[in-house]
Parts: sequence; structure tokens; C-alpha cells
Amino acid sequence: MVNVLLARSPIDAMCVYDRQVLPTEVVDSALATHPGLVGGGVLQVNPAFQEPAAYLAQLPLPREVLEDTPPLFAVESARALAPLRHQLAAVLATCVLDRDRGEDMHLAVSEIAANAFRHGVPPVSARVWADEGRVICTISDRGTGYRDPLAGFQPAHGADLSRGGMGLWLARKLWDHVDLVPGPGGLTVRLSSALHPGR
Repeated sequence: MVNVLLARSPIDAMCVYDRQVLPTEVVDSALATHPGLVGGGVLQVNPAFQEPAAYLAQLPLPREVLEDTPPLFAVESARALAPLRHQLAAVLATCVLDRDRGEDMHLAVSEIAANAFRHGVPPVSARVWADEGRVICTISDRGTGYRDPLAGFQPAHGADLSRGGMGLWLARKLWDHVDLVPGPGGLTVRLSSALHPGR
């Protein structure tokens, strides 16, 4: 994403990777995501470079083991956005003890739910899981939305925030991980965060 976010900036950056100590998968990832390589003091085009959208699209989606347990909260076929937002606020307040952080997380979840109601295909469903260290929330609908693997890494309408299009972008800023999980029944947006950052 650094390639995309800094594409129009007058910045040159050089990343240094030590093949002697780094795992192979880290070096392979670096080769796929850096357009140039320095060899013998000369910058060369990297033949292994993949465009960001293509690289992101092939990454495996992480599995959240907590989703294999009964959810703390679940609603199928939510009838309207406002009641769902209130329900999500109440459940997040029980598991996210830091009030400011909980409000930020609720704002992001509310934006994703609003997207499902406005742009998705009903029914809209939501689930929340939590344990002592992690909270996960999913919002699902029957649509296919977000076909662009770069969706949400920048506001949808660029710098003009008055046009909206910030829901997924906010979610990516306010939760640790946001995954777009397509499936045969539609699209699920999965948000997950550690409850105690830094531990």
C-alpha cells in the first residue's frame, strides 16, 4: 500500500532487507512489492515486482479461530440500521473497556453496517465474538461489493471528504485488521482487534 499511497509524492525510499537473517517468505514478499532493486550500487527494475492490486488479491485471508466459537452477539436479517447500531454499541461496551477506543470501534462498525444497508443486498447480518484478548465483528450481506482489493486504503473520493466514501477507510484506521471475505452467500466484512494493544 505504500506504493499506492506515496505514488504522487516526491519521495524516494530505500528498504533494506538482510537475506542472511530474514525468513524466506519475508524476502519473497519484499521482492514482490518493491519495483526496483539496488545491485552493485545501481538501481534496476525488479522483474519479480507485482502491481499492488494483483499482489493484494492473491494474499490468503487470515483465519480467525475465535469465529469457531459461539458468538457473543448475533443478529440475522437486521431490519434497520439504527437498531443494529445501538445493539452493536451495547455489546462492544461490554468487551472494550476503554471507552474512547470502544466508541472509535463502534463508529467503524456502524459505517460498515451503513454500507451494507445502502450498497449491499439484504439481508444484513452481524456477529461479535470476544475473549480476554481479542474482539471480532462481522457484517454480512448478500451483495458482492468491494471488488477492488485496494478498497478502503484511501477515502473513496480522494481528498474531497465532503463526498463521503470514508466508511471502509475509517474502519481500516480504527480496527487492527479489516478483511473483505467473499463467499457463495455474499460478502462479509470482518473487523478484528486486540483488546490490549502491545501485549
